[in-house]
Amino acid sequence: LVAAAGNGANSDFSYPASYEYVMSVAAVKWDGSHANFSQYNDQVDIAAPGVGVKSTFKGGAYAVMTGTSMAVPHVAGVA
Repeated sequence: LVAAAGNGANSDFSYPASYEYVMSVAAVKWDGSHANFSQYNDQVDIAAPGVGVKSTFKGGAYAVMTGTSMAVPHVAGVA
C-alpha cells in the first residue's frame, strides 16, 4: 500500500500513511528539495514530485495541483 504522508508541514503522523505496512510518500519540489507543506517524520519512506503536478480534474478537465497526494502516483507507478 502507498499513501500520502500529509500536508501539515510538520512531523505529526498521518494515517493511513504512518501504519507500519504502508509506504508513506512525502512531496518534493521540481528541484528535489523538500516541499514546505509536506509532512516529515520517521515513517516517511520516500519522496516524489508533488508541486505543480498536472492531473485529471472533474468535468474531463486537467489542472495543476500540489500536495502529497500528487506525489503518490509517481511512487505507485514504479512500486
